Amino acid sequence: MFIYLMMLDTEEEKSKFEKIYFNYRQLMFHIANDILNDEYLAEDAVHKSFIKIMKHLNKINNVECPKTKGFIVIVVKHTAIDLYRKRKRENTVQINEETLIEHRGTTVEQEVIDKVENPLTAAILSLPHHYSEIILLKYSHHYTDKQIANLLGLSEENVRKRLQRAKRKLKEFLKEVG
Repeated sequence: MFIYLMMLDTEEEKSKFEKIYFNYRQLMFHIANDILNDEYLAEDAVHKSFIKIMKHLNKINNVECPKTKGFIVIVVKHTAIDLYRKRKRENTVQINEETLIEHRGTTVEQEVIDKVENPLTAAILSLPHHYSEIILLKYSHHYTDKQIANLLGLSEENVRKRLQRAKRKLKEFLKEVG
């Protein structure tokens, strides 16, 4: 953690990052390890995620709010999936595809969706994860397309296209529900 703190300028940033580190490092490791099935790769994913989070530290107001937790989970998931894809291309890592699919949101989110009272929130959560995450980052966390692209390792055009598709799917879903 000392290395991370050296990369930050102000005491406020250091304090905020320290709280994030101690509150979320175990959760981040658990998520990354479930996706990668390799503790060393999971540690790499967590490290890379912390560096990404540091770049967007000014966007985090309250360390312990659900919005911050959601942001951190999205970052670590995408970082772990990127590492998985990189290793897969290199044919050095084997992963259980069921685990990857489960952590992309299908099982866990269905339980959450069933408990949500707001129909719009339920509709957003019922979208495929790559659409719901884009919508949440854009409209809940107020990130720009460029920031989302940097966070998720996508091109800005891909972010805009996913956002467009997500809105279309959301509109279709809401029409069906009424």
